[in-house]
Amino acid sequence: MRLFIKLLLSILIFSCKGRQSNQTNKIMKNNQITPYYALEVDALPNFKILLNGVKIVSHNEKGALTSVYLLNKDILRGGEQILSVEIKSNDILTKEDEKYFKFKVFEYENFDSEQKKMLLDAKPNFDNNNISFYKLPFIVKPPYRLKGWSESANLIDEDKENLLEEVLEFFNKTHNVLNNGNSTAYLDLVAKRNKETAIAFYNNPAIENEKDELAQRVKDA
Repeated sequence: MRLFIKLLLSILIFSCKGRQSNQTNKIMKNNQITPYYALEVDALPNFKILLNGVKIVSHNEKGALTSVYLLNKDILRGGEQILSVEIKSNDILTKEDEKYFKFKVFEYENFDSEQKKMLLDAKPNFDNNNISFYKLPFIVKPPYRLKGWSESANLIDEDKENLLEEVLEFFNKTHNVLNNGNSTAYLDLVAKRNKETAIAFYNNPAIENEKDELAQRVKDA
């Protein structure tokens, strides 16, 4: 059960950590039989993990990191997914050090079941170097499809001055929305993200509640 609580605490990483524990019991009660995909991490610093080019977690502080990250909202559709792991150490990494870096992907049927299937055991392969980078595929079959960043544009060739102006304009707009406590405008800004997050977590009521709580916090700011 402790493992499932860790999974649930990571379901909305963009929200306040203090609010996450309040949502745990709400999600647990739903007992949905739908696939949830999770990355389990137990590793020393320094490392960075990406899924299909999108960062899931990085750890550069002292001490090991042991945590679980739900991947549903970062999986746009079924099929092959690519997990990329980059490890940079201040010391030379040897075969003996491999046991201190564990990255595994699991599929859970639901949160109330202890049944899980390992989809990937991303074991490092150190060769007396302080840097290790590797990519590993795994297959998922979620019942949903998301648009996400699939239609995003490559901005490398864009005019940097115009791009900077656009970024600053959006930043100022967002800052004003939050600073003025305009919850309606805030919900408009994150509407697409909220919609796809709800799909990825099967319209779980806790997701809708979390959205409302975030909007209320903006209003009360």
